[in-house]
Amino acid sequence: MILSNKSSSEELRKLQLTGGSTFIVSLPKDWVMQMGLEKGSLVSIMKDDDLSLRIRPKVVGKGDRQRRAIISVSHGDDPNSVVRRVVSAYLVGYSIIQVVDHERRIDTSQKLAMKDFTRKKLVGTEILSDLPNELTLQVLLSYAELSVKDALRRMGIIAASMHRDALLAVGSGRVG
Repeated sequence: MILSNKSSSEELRKLQLTGGSTFIVSLPKDWVMQMGLEKGSLVSIMKDDDLSLRIRPKVVGKGDRQRRAIISVSHGDDPNSVVRRVVSAYLVGYSIIQVVDHERRIDTSQKLAMKDFTRKKLVGTEILSDLPNELTLQVLLSYAELSVKDALRRMGIIAASMHRDALLAVGSGRVG
């Protein structure tokens, strides 16, 4: 999973015909690398109601290597926005959440916001490494071990916290 501040980008790819009856399309190499995929990896293709296709890495079983989310941040990204991206990865169920600034050190305000939120709100999550340009979190508690009721309660707590933060930001004029 790659989360960035940029809107989703569109890439045009040509369909290729192989064997006379099979169409193939190549995947962007950077996406494949970021997903940790390699030759022979499984991907899931889902057809949506609007006939568009969604492609996701397929996790075969519990014994597979840990799922990793890489979140790219830039200097000047709003710390609350960075925290929201971390929360998204947490709620989706990634066990490793890696926040990286590829150009420079992660802003102190971004790092403090992530650490504070992790300690206070992300149950079962530990800071695995804290490097100048990277912060790696590990979720030690798997969602498979949680009841649906507990998972919904945690999501409610996180959503309420985010709502409260948004109201405070609007009230103080820090939006924009």
